[in-house]
Amino acid sequence: MADELAVGETPRQYQAAVLRLYRSETISEERALDLLMDTWSASDFPELPSPDESEIWQFIS
Repeated sequence: MADELAVGETPRQYQAAVLRLYRSETISEERALDLLMDTWSASDFPELPSPDESEIWQFIS
């Protein structure tokens, strides 16, 4: 059947959703890799921006 995915593939929309969660820092890189069922590697992910030092205060105060 032509509509089925090959073994080891995930739908593009699913990949995009996982990537959005990763970029928004809702999930970790490890969790994203798990959700993508090891079809991506850590080097495939975009580098997240480093947090500003002042951002720590939102967690402390």
